[in-house]
Amino acid sequence: MTVRVLPVCPPTLTLPPEATVDQAMSLMIQRQVNHIPLCTADGRLAGVISSNAILRALLPASARVEGGVGDLNFVGDALPMLLDHLRRNAGRPASELVDASVQAVRQDTPLLEAANRLSHTSAPLPVVDERGHLVGMLSRRILLTHLLHKSQTA
Repeated sequence: MTVRVLPVCPPTLTLPPEATVDQAMSLMIQRQVNHIPLCTADGRLAGVISSNAILRALLPASARVEGGVGDLNFVGDALPMLLDHLRRNAGRPASELVDASVQAVRQDTPLLEAANRLSHTSAPLPVVDERGHLVGMLSRRILLTHLLHKSQTA
């Protein structure tokens, strides 16, 4: 069984890859979402920008690198630094902050592989057709609902 059998959420909210981080943040806040697919004019998926990726960009470099500073309590009130990093990132293209942990699945991806990928990210997964066009978003809830329904009818 593949992802094709699942009722993925249609892509009602997308941004072009050249949209700014500020535009993505504003849309996330307005629409109360944490992930926005970035799609080219012809509908091809270019990645997903997430609130986590934006927050990571606001952190000091020493906290972003692997093995970097894990506890930032010693910094104290870092609001001025966070605001400075926010201003510096606001005009960046959203495509520069694509969340690498969010990998698209194709409609012919087996359900087990989709479950595996969902277990390694906090985001829903973009579902693309054979040409790479976004057809919807696959959430944990959709997959778990499908599995629960199947377990009760089997």
